[in-house]
Amino acid sequence: MARKKLPATRKGKTYTMKLGNVVAEFTVNKDEDGWPREVICKCNEGYQGHIDGMCIVSSLAMQENREIVKLIIKHLRYRNFPPFGNAGQPKSLSDALAIVLEKCIPEEK
Repeated sequence: MARKKLPATRKGKTYTMKLGNVVAEFTVNKDEDGWPREVICKCNEGYQGHIDGMCIVSSLAMQENREIVKLIIKHLRYRNFPPFGNAGQPKSLSDALAIVLEKCIPEEK
């Protein structure tokens, strides 16, 4: 199966997540069926390279198979490492990515 090429113009939504002093802005772009196919993040405090890697790999996987987003969420959710979020915030950048992707999955019919 070939990776699905994304159109030049995409529909997306941006989510802002705070983890202590770190602010991460995730933009999730979806396909015509409403499934996430690309995620991009801008982050402060020197964590940009870390989150770029997770977003690139997640995006490539989602373009190959849209159902894989559920597996990505399962394995990234609740990971706990710096930067740590305060009470009520994501536990890590990977947890924040999983939370955002979880919000973007279309409801099953």
